[in-house]
Amino acid sequence: MSLVKVVFDGAPGTGKSKTLEAIRQFFSMSNNLRQMFNLPVFKVGFVKEAAWDLFEAHPDINRGSLNTQRLILDMMQEREEAVKDCEIVFIDRGAYSIHVYEKLFGMEDMGPLKGDIERMTAAYDMIYLFHPNNVILRNDGVRIEDEETRMGLHHAFLSHLEELGLSHRVLFAENTERAGIVIGDILRLLQHKGIPLVV
Repeated sequence: MSLVKVVFDGAPGTGKSKTLEAIRQFFSMSNNLRQMFNLPVFKVGFVKEAAWDLFEAHPDINRGSLNTQRLILDMMQEREEAVKDCEIVFIDRGAYSIHVYEKLFGMEDMGPLKGDIERMTAAYDMIYLFHPNNVILRNDGVRIEDEETRMGLHHAFLSHLEELGLSHRVLFAENTERAGIVIGDILRLLQHKGIPLVV
C-alpha cells in the first residue's frame, strides 16, 4: 500500500510530464544514497496519463462521449493498480478531471462513472494544480487547446477542487522549481510518518 499518492493536474501542456521526469531523477539519486547508508529504498511509481495515450492512438475518437471517458477511467484504474505496491505514487491527471471536462465542454452525462471517480479520488493524498502562466503552449495534435481554453481549464480545475473540498496546491514557476516544491512537501510528509530520510 502506498504511503503517499500524488496527483499532477491542470490544463494540457503546463509542464506536468517534465516535472514528473525531474522528480523521477531525484528519487533515483536519493535511492542510491539510501543504499549507501543502508536505509530502505523508496519504491516510487509513476502513472502515465491515460487520455494522452488513447487520443494519440485514436485521433478521431469522440473525446466527449461516455464510452470514451469510460475507456480512459478503466485505463487509469489499471495503471494505478499496477503500481499499488509502491510507497510513493505520482499520477499524471486525476480521475475527477473527467467531471471538469464534462462541465466545461458540455460532454455527455458522466453520471454512470461517478462512483468509480469518487472511489479513486478518495485515495489521493496530495493534488498539485499546474498553472498555465509562463508556459509555452505547444499544440501537437493530441493537445488541441488554445491559450484561452487552457486558462479556462485551469479555473475549471480550481473551482472543481474547491467545490469537492480536496486539498490542493497551485504550482507556478518553472519545472525544476515545481519539482523542488513537490519533493520538499513529500519528504516532510514522509518524515512526519517516521520514515528515515537521506536527501
